[in-house]
Amino acid sequence: MDNEKYFLLQDQSVPTNRGFYTSDKRTTAPQIKFKRIQKFEPKKQAIGQITYLNQCIIARLMPFITSHHTKGKVLFWSDLASSHYGHNVLQYLDQNDVQFGHKEFNLQNCPQARPIETLWSILKNMVYDDGWEAKIINQLRRRIARILKEIDINIVQQMFLGIRKQLRKIADNGPYEAFNIPVNAKWAQNGVTVAGVNGRGDATNQLYNPDGLFVDDDQTVVIADYENHRISQWKNGDTTNGQVVAGGKGAGNELRQLNYPTDVLIDKETDSLIICDQRNERVVRWSRLSGTTQGEILIDNIACFGLAMGDQRYLYVSDTGKDEVRRYQLGEKNSTLVAGGNGQGDGLNQLNWPVYLFVDRDHSVYVSDNYNHRV
Repeated sequence: MDNEKYFLLQDQSVPTNRGFYTSDKRTTAPQIKFKRIQKFEPKKQAIGQITYLNQCIIARLMPFITSHHTKGKVLFWSDLASSHYGHNVLQYLDQNDVQFGHKEFNLQNCPQARPIETLWSILKNMVYDDGWEAKIINQLRRRIARILKEIDINIVQQMFLGIRKQLRKIADNGPYEAFNIPVNAKWAQNGVTVAGVNGRGDATNQLYNPDGLFVDDDQTVVIADYENHRISQWKNGDTTNGQVVAGGKGAGNELRQLNYPTDVLIDKETDSLIICDQRNERVVRWSRLSGTTQGEILIDNIACFGLAMGDQRYLYVSDTGKDEVRRYQLGEKNSTLVAGGNGQGDGLNQLNWPVYLFVDRDHSVYVSDNYNHRV
């Protein structure tokens, strides 16, 4: 129960000795015995910069740098706590030649560009893997301590690969600008398999004609596993086994089934998957909470193929039956025509089998106009 949630007791019979919270004793049964508790814990003194410097920077950070980064420089990136940017802390980092991210680089409205939050997200996913729950606080502490030891430096490095793509620099007199890639930049010539390393099949470590995919902030990859009629999730660093997070019950039109899904995305606000269930001609939503066994229909009677979501949470859907792209407000049936809708053709106001979509920061929509062989 968080700070602001209280529940009134409605039932007049109270089994066992379970505890109940109430904000008004008059609404509870007369046999209930009350014990007054403090609503909020006393505010504790915040950690000071000297304590942070001695116990965190000197005692922990510097030995870590010495052990793991003897051949090159590092960038130390703290979070937004005031003590982390105290004069003594910054002076010590400068004196010991430790480069650090300045406070203004922590974009307050852009958590995906703050490495510390991304690392905590990875840790949280590992701690609560497969619906694990702690019975007592010490059990949780022990599990966190154990998993922290398991987080390899490669996981952190992979995390920064995703963050680097999203970083923006702030000009004093202008909007964000993307970092320039040098003209002589070279990419690795060999790719790395991150999902499906055992050929075609329906085992959890296999895929069968995968279609659309979505990469979460923690580098979890969610894939529309087309001919397996399911959505598979592959966590960062684990290429040996995926997890079925939607469908997987054979082709069908029940709410627990999918029928040749072609695209998927994650709605972070509701922590759910939005899926283009192509052969069922519907768009469905599945919660990402552990134990979810079926989805709900968001849009029906639509020959959907591709999905995209802008930063205002409008859902864009390509319709291969009507050769158009429409924009939906989640939870509403009405939509706005965005592209096409003038019959099948190759005119600039027409589309021919539109499939995948992308929406940029300016809300422009890019469409794979499949049979017109153009974007």
